[in-house]
Amino acid sequence: STIVKMLVTFFPGLPSKYGCFLRACYYKPRMKRMGKNVIIEQGALLLNTKDMELDDFSFIDKYVIIASNKTKVGKRVHIAPYSFITGGGDFEIEDYACIANHSSIITSTETLKPGTRSSGPMIPDPQRDVIRGFVKIKKDAFIGTKATILTNVTISEGSVIGAGTVISKDTEPWAIYVSEGGRAKKLKKRSELKLEDI
Repeated sequence: STIVKMLVTFFPGLPSKYGCFLRACYYKPRMKRMGKNVIIEQGALLLNTKDMELDDFSFIDKYVIIASNKTKVGKRVHIAPYSFITGGGDFEIEDYACIANHSSIITSTETLKPGTRSSGPMIPDPQRDVIRGFVKIKKDAFIGTKATILTNVTISEGSVIGAGTVISKDTEPWAIYVSEGGRAKKLKKRSELKLEDI
């Protein structure tokens, strides 16, 4: 089964449709739910699929890694190449939202509490203090290239996160955030979309 998964994962994708078709056939019975016209591209690595939902017309692009515990991807969502969703916490991205390439979504973290280590999974559990959380990206939000969204953050509806920006707190709806001096700064508001959901 490991060899089959490897062959399916790395079978060439677009512009050929056959690799994407094979991956859809492979993952659909292994997922909690897969909608219609889902595209899973070459090299995408999807873990914990029994708790994963991919809605209609969602597009998991090349070499995306999704390693969250529970995952819910809405309609017409694009997760661009080399994005990384990790940590063992839960992740949800709502309809018409997008994550640009090389972005990171961190669903858990290790604290720096006195008396604990934070050097990773090879440390015994009693010496660690791990927070497994939830990251939610709401409808019509856009996460720019190489942005990082940290644990227990909600990206509000229509928010835009600029390239390279690190977000550690919830954002405001329809606000644009950019990186300034290593911190996220709200630049301005943008107009709300008035488009029909199709």
